Amino acid sequence: SGGGGGGGGGEESGAQGPGGSGLDAFTLATFAWKRYLHVLETHPVTTKAVTTGALNGLGDLLSQCVFEKNSCIDVNRTTRFTLLGLFFVGPALHAWYQVLNRLVPSPLLRGTLARLALDQFAFAPVFISSIFTILLTAEGRPQEVPGKLKQDFKETLVTNWKVWIPFQFLNFKLVPLHLQVAGANAIALFWNVYISYTAHKELEPKVV
Repeated sequence: SGGGGGGGGGEESGAQGPGGSGLDAFTLATFAWKRYLHVLETHPVTTKAVTTGALNGLGDLLSQCVFEKNSCIDVNRTTRFTLLGLFFVGPALHAWYQVLNRLVPSPLLRGTLARLALDQFAFAPVFISSIFTILLTAEGRPQEVPGKLKQDFKETLVTNWKVWIPFQFLNFKLVPLHLQVAGANAIALFWNVYISYTAHKELEPKVV
């Protein structure tokens, strides 16, 4: 509604940007957010899947370039991690939040705590182990899944609790259901960097 005001000054306004549009960063951000809410309402699963896939891909790139300091980017790995977000993580989170809010619809504090407990102590362990399993299988290394889970699952789960328990408490308590996946995406990029790094750590050799 107020987004067009910046371009209404005509010749008398000298506030137009280099492109002549008169749109400032705030106006563009507001427009983008309204468009996001619109497509989220009309195509919720697709929107969440695409957003999650993009964040997965970016997280993997950051993991490779910043933390692993790879001399060249493994494009196939980034593609797999992007597709994981697109076809598994995004749709799974959408479905899970729907189920969770049907199981425990109460907006009161005890309802929030019940949803948080189910999310972190029932869903999260299955979700994390599924991510490791899918990635290793997609990379043609399904035989490494048991060793990977034994080596990294516990540490990853504990880190997950440290990050997500406080954040999801606020997400479940304050954010409307249709925006909860978007809310989780607020810190998902940083989590994706960690998950990608952990998922691609080499298995330590067995001590005989």
